Amino acid sequence: MGGRYSAPAGIDDAARGAHPDALRKAWHDKVSGFVAEAKDRSGFFYDQFTDSPQIPDSQPSLIPWNAYPKWITTVFEGFPGALDEGAADAFSETLRLTGLYTKIPGDFVLSKWSSRIQDEYCEWATVRKNNDIIAMHFTAEAPEYWETLFDSDPKLVVDLYRELLKNADVKEEDLRFAEDHYWFRQDLRAKGSYNPYNKWNVGPYGLVHLTQPNNTLGAEVALAADGTVDWVAAGLSPTEQSLICCSQYGDSARHSDPRIGWTVNDLVSRTGACAALADPVGLYMSPFELDDLLDPNGHPIGDAALSFPRKSADGSRILRAEVRVPEGATYGLQDCTLSGRPLVHGGQIARRITMGLYAVAKVIPGRMRSQSGCRGFCCPHPQSPKLIEGFTAENGPDCAHLKPNSHRPLPPDPHGGPTMAYIVKELVPRSLESLDTGKILTRRSRLRY
Repeated sequence: MGGRYSAPAGIDDAARGAHPDALRKAWHDKVSGFVAEAKDRSGFFYDQFTDSPQIPDSQPSLIPWNAYPKWITTVFEGFPGALDEGAADAFSETLRLTGLYTKIPGDFVLSKWSSRIQDEYCEWATVRKNNDIIAMHFTAEAPEYWETLFDSDPKLVVDLYRELLKNADVKEEDLRFAEDHYWFRQDLRAKGSYNPYNKWNVGPYGLVHLTQPNNTLGAEVALAADGTVDWVAAGLSPTEQSLICCSQYGDSARHSDPRIGWTVNDLVSRTGACAALADPVGLYMSPFELDDLLDPNGHPIGDAALSFPRKSADGSRILRAEVRVPEGATYGLQDCTLSGRPLVHGGQIARRITMGLYAVAKVIPGRMRSQSGCRGFCCPHPQSPKLIEGFTAENGPDCAHLKPNSHRPLPPDPHGGPTMAYIVKELVPRSLESLDTGKILTRRSRLRY
């Protein structure tokens, strides 16, 4: 093992750049920063390269979960009538506004940029040409990696976008913010900086990396670190659900967060070992096949249609998957079948994808495990009782006294019936509170999911 954190999946994009070593160092510094912050959260999380390097790490262990958003499945299973997977899959491909604001004289206005809602660290997009679906893209690539690449070498990022999207029309200016943007959770995103929500990453052309606000590498590292804490109030043998409801280290309605936190917690509780995320730190798809993908004539095309353009050398850590019609085909993917059903949504494939991260562990003498009481609690959604959501005291003292609109909005019921109307909350971004800006323009506009 070298002295630096490697790029995700060990793909050395930096070798193609103008300043390879500077770019490699920039990524190492980024990951090291995440790890340093995580160590502040828990004394049982460690840095592979600086903490007792003479003590060997365990072999990396995969922590797996399903790529399809659990909360969407849960909600659609809760609607009256039979589960409508097609409606759920269509909903999973809709977009929601990012919450970025732009400044106009004396005011701020919500910007146009959108992100995807697929929240299991795997996102997908459908590419169409005329009336045909020509490709489906799936990604697990962290936005922080692409931001780091762009900050150091924008030309390299443009080249990679063009290659991955098979589109020579990508321009550098397309990937930059054209004006200052502000986000209520972050500082200024300055004019000219990288725009992760650009039209080539969120739009009809496919995708390159993750955009859902919780699908970040920093969140993954923090979640693993919180998993090493001794949540004493959760009891001696907590379940995935009870532990995340107590700790509130992630979203209890997901597959990923409860699984990651509980697995790490169980590991350190049983062994007394400290934990870390294995280099190369990243979020990955596991290898999968589409043996039952058939063309319009009933012939298997899975081997020809499925590819993994970005993966580790041994193929075990996949960052990008693509499904596209074979070269020269006169049909679209919508004319093909998967398990006997027309292939019209990426969710049909996402249901088959196993996501994961890799953890390592070792006993470091002298380390003291952090302890904590519960930071929150869980409540069932009033309109979808099987949907269990986590809350802190900021939302209210208990389930019976939550603030209005504490629960997430529900998608439309495909069988008809009432759904929760959701309006953009009139909140001032925290990054703007100290600015002398006059009033804040708070448009009451319907938020897309």
